[in-house]
Amino acid sequence: MATEFSAVADRTLYTPLPGDWFIALSDVIDSSSAIDAGRYKAVNMAGVSVISALSNALGQTNYPYAFGGDGASMAVPGSVRTQVLNVLAALKRWAAEALQLELRVALVDMQSIRAAGNDVRVMRLGVSPDVTYTMFSGGGVRWAEAEMKAGRFQIKEAINVSPPDLTGLSCRWDPIPASKGQIVSLIVAPGEDGTVDLFQNLILRIVGLISNQQRAGHPLPVNGPPLTFSSSGLRYEAAAHSRKTNQFFNKVSVISKTLAAVIMDRLDLEIGGFNAKRYKAEVSANSDFRKFDDALKMTIDIAREQFEPIEKLLQDAAAQRWCRYGIHRQESALMTCFVPSLSARDHVHFIDGAGGGYALAARNLKREFP
Repeated sequence: MATEFSAVADRTLYTPLPGDWFIALSDVIDSSSAIDAGRYKAVNMAGVSVISALSNALGQTNYPYAFGGDGASMAVPGSVRTQVLNVLAALKRWAAEALQLELRVALVDMQSIRAAGNDVRVMRLGVSPDVTYTMFSGGGVRWAEAEMKAGRFQIKEAINVSPPDLTGLSCRWDPIPASKGQIVSLIVAPGEDGTVDLFQNLILRIVGLISNQQRAGHPLPVNGPPLTFSSSGLRYEAAAHSRKTNQFFNKVSVISKTLAAVIMDRLDLEIGGFNAKRYKAEVSANSDFRKFDDALKMTIDIAREQFEPIEKLLQDAAAQRWCRYGIHRQESALMTCFVPSLSARDHVHFIDGAGGGYALAARNLKREFP
């Protein structure tokens, strides 16, 4: 396991997935329209739902996964294939009914990925003493996503299956405003003419430039974001847990828990092993504001003038066809969480830009580099 983010560029640290594994995938169809309608919190919720539902169904949270804004991917063994198919089909139905979003889901086998000349290799990156995230390389996840969007390997909506178990899926936090100038969502993918070594060197240079910034551009304060009482994500979180009770009682439960956390934070109380101030610091430490998923992906807080050298580096590399990149700037970051237990410290928090983030960065990438 690596602990320095620069290790994502070292391909010798990645291990190939076993041949009998699968990649579970999802993305929100026409997420741009939902973003334009101000519903990016719902889009992020749909993306993280795959990680939450599969982790709960399979009884563990350590299968390799990655969050991509309007979707997610998770590597799973062939022994749980049927169970995964049922969960993905149930998620597609849930997203349509609870979030009014069309979720595309697929399950792609490693044999097909490798037959197409790609691979899926994984590396664990420790972001805190309690949490690791998986980095993916080899081009296999990117190929699988393209196949899914082309209509292959897709799973249809299920009618006669149990609703997905989304315990721990949460979106109570308000958007976190930029403190240094702007929140930049950045995607850097390999170019047509670049070698693996050239792309690896480019990633190291980008990471080096950003690492020179305060806290490497981390968009959350070191002590965590402020705990506030807001209803902006209330209905989405209530919808996530509608399998247990009705929407009204779900909303009451979420309001009560949020209000209790706010009071505990203000009064610096600890009840039942939960300390709000400690939890907020863990949120910051455990967040995934940067990752490698066949491409470098970051959502960072950075001043415009400090981002200019990075953008110039990207422009020069793209001109030589060493990379393709997409950028989206916004005023705040957005956080969606998977917290199976408040008493444990391994809760995970997925960071994106609040104004379209990775989804619009990906759209800009496709426009600039069709």
